[in-house]
Amino acid sequence: MDNIQSSLDYHHTKKDPQDNLSTSLPDGESVRVSAIWVIDAFTPSLINNLSEGARKLGWTENGTSLNPDFVEKINDMRLGSSAGGWLNLGYIISSDKKRFTPHQLQAPLPEGISAICASVLQPFPCTTLLCCKFILEDELASSLKQPYSEHFTTYAEQVDPHLVRLISVAQQKHQAVSVMRDYLRSLCTSWMNEYFPGHFSLGEAGSLAPTCELLLFNQEKDFLRTKASFSEPHFLEMLNLEYRHDRWKAESLSNFFLKFEPKKPKHPAKATLYGNIEEVLDKSDIEAFGEDRKDKILGYLDDLDQSLCTWALAVMADDFVADMGRTRDQYGSLDIDNELLNLEEIRSLDKNLVNFQRNAIPFALDLKNYCQDENYFMHNVYRFHSVEKWRGEYSFLFQIIKQRLEDAASHILITEKQISAIASRTSNIITAGSNERLAHSNARSQKMMLWLTVAIFLLTLIMGYEQIIKFISNS
Repeated sequence: MDNIQSSLDYHHTKKDPQDNLSTSLPDGESVRVSAIWVIDAFTPSLINNLSEGARKLGWTENGTSLNPDFVEKINDMRLGSSAGGWLNLGYIISSDKKRFTPHQLQAPLPEGISAICASVLQPFPCTTLLCCKFILEDELASSLKQPYSEHFTTYAEQVDPHLVRLISVAQQKHQAVSVMRDYLRSLCTSWMNEYFPGHFSLGEAGSLAPTCELLLFNQEKDFLRTKASFSEPHFLEMLNLEYRHDRWKAESLSNFFLKFEPKKPKHPAKATLYGNIEEVLDKSDIEAFGEDRKDKILGYLDDLDQSLCTWALAVMADDFVADMGRTRDQYGSLDIDNELLNLEEIRSLDKNLVNFQRNAIPFALDLKNYCQDENYFMHNVYRFHSVEKWRGEYSFLFQIIKQRLEDAASHILITEKQISAIASRTSNIITAGSNERLAHSNARSQKMMLWLTVAIFLLTLIMGYEQIIKFISNS
């Protein structure tokens, strides 16, 4: 205990003040969460949720949309053999605000959200993607200032009777910043869950919609510094933005960096697009996209939706692969020798298989065709490449995603055949066992009925014995 207290004393007097300073925003620095993109997908069993949400919000009425018949257009795109397309739904404003144009959509928006830029991508017939860019008002966009300005003190945590660990200032601040970022994302995903619940919103683990946040820094320009280059905890580390090899950039989005959080099971996929507000897009003509620089950047990034939707397809493919793998293993772990096998569990697994056949199989078949045409796959998709070369060449993000989609499509089709075969054989064994048990039960029932008949006959004789004797005597 003396060693722990000595360590705490050192942190409290020496290290904590330094770490609180280095992990806080430097003087004059600001980090704005200017926008958050949310994507959800609508498969054959969920497509009605998209039209139902539009109807609930009154978007299907004439004259209330940039594409007033967009629900019908989506249906048309889904019915073709080589369907595909993109629909711009424009900027959605709060229901209590006056429209800027007669066709502008309105909806109840989360508090602190000034508008939503929405679009629909139909990459292939069976899957419709809705991408919504939530634009944050200034106060909400500056929400990270609060956790960054907090001061923390290192404390000891008892892990088990023999182990104590110290929770540092940097760990606590990182947690506080992460909680705020997750809160901002949840404001946006909750709106999608309420009005347009799709594949990601309705997952068994809750809302897992992929999101991408836009972070704009007022001063910081050097985003290529590694963790090892920091002599003490750095404020960029609180955002996980210290440089690593898995950062991406695109020439047409100059000075922007794109990063993806490592995907954890039953956790949403997260991406971050970030850069210095004065340096990003310095090679692009953005004058026509807004009044101030922030609005110009936001307007220019309206067409990032197709790149993010393509990434969401990969997340969706990974979901199907993982879910099918779990279902295969659950079928495989059934104790088929158990006469008391839980039929409810089997019915649940059979239901999962039917859902895969309704959604994952059409998805995989369409996906294989979608990935065959390089030009079509990359249409309006930003060509992000690695910041550094590997063996003299850049890695291209969407080439990796394309390969990942092709592999997933093949895996889904193969796994479905495996599951169907296992389910069929399991059903046959269970049916045979049930029939055998039923036959034994029927035999027992028939034997019991025979003995019951004999018993009734004997009982009848006993009860009628006196009458029979009297009848014989009178005769």
